[in-house]
Amino acid sequence: MRLARYAVVLFVITVVFCAIDAQIIDEIRDTPFSASPNYATWLSNSEWFTYIDPTLEIDGLEGLTTWVAYSPSTSRYIVGDQWFPQTALSPEEASLINTTDIVRASPDNSLLVFSSRINDDPVPPGFTFQLFRRSDNVLIDTGIQSFGATTTRQPVNVIWSERNNALSLFVTDSFGLVHIYYFPDASSMNPYWIEFDGLICNDTEYAPFESYRHSLFDISEDGGKLLLTVEELSTVYPNLNYLVIWKPEQPENSHMITTFDGDSVLASAFSPDDSGNVLVVLDDGSINLYDPNTGHVETLATLNLPPMTPDNPGAPQFSPNGEWLAFFSIRDRVAELDFVDISALLSDRN
Repeated sequence: MRLARYAVVLFVITVVFCAIDAQIIDEIRDTPFSASPNYATWLSNSEWFTYIDPTLEIDGLEGLTTWVAYSPSTSRYIVGDQWFPQTALSPEEASLINTTDIVRASPDNSLLVFSSRINDDPVPPGFTFQLFRRSDNVLIDTGIQSFGATTTRQPVNVIWSERNNALSLFVTDSFGLVHIYYFPDASSMNPYWIEFDGLICNDTEYAPFESYRHSLFDISEDGGKLLLTVEELSTVYPNLNYLVIWKPEQPENSHMITTFDGDSVLASAFSPDDSGNVLVVLDDGSINLYDPNTGHVETLATLNLPPMTPDNPGAPQFSPNGEWLAFFSIRDRVAELDFVDISALLSDRN
């Protein structure tokens, strides 16, 4: 394998960062590659972080898109011409699944979600989201339809719970409308979903946050809670935005986090220590731990982050299990990929 225009370096080690062998972009940029939850993302098993690299060339694969996947827990990386979260299908499964889209698997690999065309119109194309249960090869149409949004494109995010088959979908369609769907159990014989179409808290109405960034961040391990950003509808323009712990089946018990300006939230996740606390990364680079019971906020570390703009909507991303944070930083006028060991960071507090 030939690495073009790259060097392999050892990152500076601090109490926050793990030591990794990473590849540095020698092209000077204000920001690293545009990263969306699909083109730069964690695999559902939280082992690998993958991203597209337009500057990397592989012998025999010239002219093809190059993907890189890195495992911070083992310090290994792999390079190939396929998007690593793509699920391998058996011949029988491939004959049953009619899609040219990326197929996203649940953490235990028992369920698949993908989108299929429902019309032949090029603008905008229509899609329906489908589930595939691998135990008995059952194909389920969710009834969720969208125009222009597929799991290969940036306006879609797929998040599975860690301990069961709860599923959440974030979709931004061709009309710029945000849709968030929640499946309590995608493996059931007749899975149903709940759409987040608004929330009333303390007599104030909130709606999904319309933004170029994804506003759905995480689903709890038990699948009962989601972290997302909402905008307050009762305020004058510009609307105020907040992070909320949404309980789809008990919306009256949802928790509004007004401590942070929702516009400044780049990433958020439920803490991996089962404390019920919430991790929040703000646009100033700070990693904060929020206690929903007391409202107490503790700053754990501060990162060197590039600016988030519509041209570069990439943001730090927590692994699905919340134990790692991946982000691109600018050091010495080059973009680097760094990881934060969140579990170690939390352990150092004690």
